[in-house]
Amino acid sequence: MKKCTRCGKEYPATSEFFTKNKNTKDKLSGWCKNCFRETYRTRYKNNKEELLTVYALYKGEQLIADGTIKEIAKKLGNSEKTIRFFATPSYKKRVSENGRRLVRLGKGV
Repeated sequence: MKKCTRCGKEYPATSEFFTKNKNTKDKLSGWCKNCFRETYRTRYKNNKEELLTVYALYKGEQLIADGTIKEIAKKLGNSEKTIRFFATPSYKKRVSENGRRLVRLGKGV
């Protein structure tokens, strides 16, 4: 039996009740699947507008990709975190005018 670190309920220590996590000793995450679902549903509901916002990624004046953060990341083979970094003030300070820049175009469909 394994106890969920979020809700405190005990479940059999199998992938039926816990999501897989290769970085832990038992290869299972600390949260049960129900807690994961609840958390990610809430997160999606609270950030739905942000997740559907359309962006364009430029390198200098050349358009590299456009779409949601997730779509751009998939097209380029980068993480979503990396794509979001291109819009930060600290990234803008580091690069010249020919660096990558992420431009918010508006709300998606």
